[in-house]
Amino acid sequence: MKKILKTVGLSLTAIFIFLIIWTAGSKSLYNKAVETTIEKIRTTQSDAAAEQARINILGDPDKGIKPDPSSQPNSLPSPSYVWKTAKLLASDAAQVRTDKRAFRKKMAKKNKELKAKGKKPITYTGRPSFLDQIMTGLKNILWGVVLAMCISIPIGILIGLSKNFRTAINWFVQIFKPISPVVWFLLVQMIVNTLMTDPEGDNAFVITFISVGLCAMWATLVNTSVGVSSVDENYLNVAKVLRLGVGKKIVKVVLRPRWPPLHLQARPPTAWPGHCSRPAPSAP
Repeated sequence: MKKILKTVGLSLTAIFIFLIIWTAGSKSLYNKAVETTIEKIRTTQSDAAAEQARINILGDPDKGIKPDPSSQPNSLPSPSYVWKTAKLLASDAAQVRTDKRAFRKKMAKKNKELKAKGKKPITYTGRPSFLDQIMTGLKNILWGVVLAMCISIPIGILIGLSKNFRTAINWFVQIFKPISPVVWFLLVQMIVNTLMTDPEGDNAFVITFISVGLCAMWATLVNTSVGVSSVDENYLNVAKVLRLGVGKKIVKVVLRPRWPPLHLQARPPTAWPGHCSRPAPSAP
C-alpha cells in the first residue's frame, strides 16, 4: 500500500511540476509573440495601428473590450487554454451527435421506403466532430497496420528462411525503405485516383490506409527476417528429421518462438524509421 501511495504521490508531483513549467513557458512565449507582433506592425505601419493591434490581442478592460480570438498570435497554448478548448470540442461533439440522432430519426421512414425499393438510404452529410475525425484516423491506421502485417510477415519469413531470396530482394528493401511517407502518399493518391473512378467510392480511406501500410511494413519486414534468420539451426534440423511440412515448420519452429518480436514491430509510419535495425531476441 505504501509503495502504491508513493508511486501515485511521485507521479502527481511530477505532473504538477510539469504543469507549472508548461504554464510559465507558454506565458513567456505568448508575451514574446505579442511584443513581436505589435512591434512589427509599428515598424511596417504606424503607432496607431500598433495600438489597435494591442487592443485586439489583449483587449481593454477599462473600455469593456475583450480580446479578439482571431487576432491572437501563434504560440504555445497554456494548460488552461487546452482545457477550455477540450471542453468546447466535447460540447461540439455532443451537438453533432445530437444532430445525427435527430437526422436518423427524421429520415427513418424515408430510408425504410428507399431500402424496400432497393435504393441506397439517405445518409448524414453534415460536418464531422473532432471525435469523429479521431476515430476515422484510428481506423485508417488500424487497417494500414493490418495491411503492413499481411504483406511484410510472409515476405519476411521467406527472406529469413532463404539466403537466395534475401540476396535477390535486399536491393529492393534498401531502396524503398527510406522513402518518406509523404512520397508514398502522393504515389498512392495518383494511382488510386486513376483506378477508382466511382464518384461514390471512398478514395480518401483507400489512399490513407494503403499509404500507412506501405510506410509501416518496412520495420515489420526487417524485424521478421532478422527474427526468422536467428532461429537456432538445431530447431530446423529437428524439423527435417521429423519430416515436417513447410507449413508446420513455419508455424511450429519459426513463428512460435518469434511471434512476440514479430507482432510488436507492426507500427504506424510515425515510428517505423527507429526500428528498422533492432534485432529480435534469440529463440529459447
